[in-house]
Amino acid sequence: MRLFKRFRGIILPLLLFCLMTSILPNGKTALASRHTLQGKNGMIFYWSAAGGSNVYDYLGNRHYSRAGLKRVTDNILRAKKAVEKKGAEFVLLLVPNKEVIYSNLMPKSIVRKSTYNRYDQLYDYLEANTNVDVCYPKKELLKQRDRYSGRQTLYYPTDSHWNRLGQYIGTQELLDITDGKKSSIQGKKFKVISQFRGNLSSTRTSDHHKLVTKVKKKEKSKKRLLLVGDSFCQCMAPMAENFYKSVRWYRYFDFHMSMVKKGEVVVWECVEWYQDRLSIVNLAGR
Repeated sequence: MRLFKRFRGIILPLLLFCLMTSILPNGKTALASRHTLQGKNGMIFYWSAAGGSNVYDYLGNRHYSRAGLKRVTDNILRAKKAVEKKGAEFVLLLVPNKEVIYSNLMPKSIVRKSTYNRYDQLYDYLEANTNVDVCYPKKELLKQRDRYSGRQTLYYPTDSHWNRLGQYIGTQELLDITDGKKSSIQGKKFKVISQFRGNLSSTRTSDHHKLVTKVKKKEKSKKRLLLVGDSFCQCMAPMAENFYKSVRWYRYFDFHMSMVKKGEVVVWECVEWYQDRLSIVNLAGR
């Protein structure tokens, strides 16, 4: 019993992973490989309790305690205060997991306990209790997913990241916060410029797009953007460059507060499955 208590942080996630990657109802398996899940319409999902929280957050079987919400909120507020002290604006960007947006393409054998997950909970808490500007494009991504569930999608079918179409929506939701304006994706044209294998398949590829519709002057912002976060802000930067005066990006572990320039908009981005970093990473002290 003592041994179990000592290692339960490792054993319980391992048991859950084994359960989710073994026999599913009707004796079938939905796995494409050890850490992936084969969905409908050729969509492949990342499915590993070891890589973050995407399993728990999709299933909706784990939520923040009040103490947990306060801990993450206090850390975000420290980052906001440090950024504003440098004469810059602060925005928090919460990027939803691919499984959450394309839940309609997940295997029916994966049953969710609740569709209200920790990011929903965190967003609602921040909106109700702080003055932090939070960009959470989940609602708009869900609104557009049925239109983009075939050949064109909002996330790469063979990769865990959002693609240029999803990034377009995320950028517009960000513009709505920083400038009070946004443009619909409807009517915008994207051209396939290459094939992208992605991090979820060794045999199949996804289309990599480029926005070809000319961005009008009235759709652009005069503000300078500084993106800080994970790989989602890295791949979003080229899309944001179409709409902001300038865009810089840094992985959170390369960022230092001295990099912030007066008048910039500092966006702390975090994808849903890495949201624990929002309470761990001391952005203000970097």
